[in-house]
Amino acid sequence: MGKPTIRPPSRVDSLSFPVFGITWFGTPSPPPGMSSGPSSATNHLHTNASNYSAPSPSAAQNIGISLIAYCGGGGSAKTGVGNKLIVDITADDCGASGSSSVSRQIEISTGEALCFGIHAFRPPRDEWGMVRLVAAVGDEVLVYGIPIFREGELQGGDLDADVDFRKEEAILLGKTNVGQGYGAGVVTYTSLNQTVAVGCENGIVVVYHLKEEQGMDGTRTINFQKIIECQGHTKAICSLSFHP
Repeated sequence: MGKPTIRPPSRVDSLSFPVFGITWFGTPSPPPGMSSGPSSATNHLHTNASNYSAPSPSAAQNIGISLIAYCGGGGSAKTGVGNKLIVDITADDCGASGSSSVSRQIEISTGEALCFGIHAFRPPRDEWGMVRLVAAVGDEVLVYGIPIFREGELQGGDLDADVDFRKEEAILLGKTNVGQGYGAGVVTYTSLNQTVAVGCENGIVVVYHLKEEQGMDGTRTINFQKIIECQGHTKAICSLSFHP
């Protein structure tokens, strides 16, 4: 029996560093006859605070997206292997010339600290046009926004030139310190009350509500509001999940 063949769009990538965490987020492309076309894509990403009109829940989610992210590194600088997050995102672009997709890879350095846990998500009523990426790095938890389309990528309609967030690969929307020496290890998310749980090396689970805010100038931020600390484990938390 021969070696199985890898067929597109599947692929095998060689990685240059140890991987400690991985996450995937995806939404299907709209079925034939329900195009995500110029109007819905434009409304979804039109986020100028002074004249923004919120899209309907169906239009806000009507773009096919596939995002995979992984994290890791060499630990200390002595190894010569940087600590980083890698994000691969592909999004549908149903423009005037027909359906196509836009793909890119993003690298985010985590400096001297290793990232052990990441989780990608998108709120049910997302009006920012971003996939959120929560990362556990050292004693901190960071949340990045990954714009679905960058400036100049979308072919399906004209977008405001002053929507600055699309010029960025990844935007740090907020962060918090779980506690000195806690060692944030794994993270998970539920859309119920926009909640994130963080499992730590000291056996404590810290739960936060994520409060999203947008200023009059269009600046987007996420604030962490602690709900509870769960204690009782005597070993590091290696995995956790919400139900439902």
